[in-house]
Amino acid sequence: MTGWLKDWSGGYTVPMFVVGGFMLLSAVLMVALSRSGKASEGIPAEALDPTGAGHHAEP
Repeated sequence: MTGWLKDWSGGYTVPMFVVGGFMLLSAVLMVALSRSGKASEGIPAEALDPTGAGHHAEP
């Protein structure tokens, strides 16, 4: 997409603003989802690592 925008605009300014716009949009969406609680309703942490690897138990 950035290559097409560079060819269309003749420079890298427009593609970088588009990339920055998508980054800003994703940040706003993440804040909105975290405030609504929908981001935390995903897969529980136990389901991601059922073996407990990476967790250190005290001997």
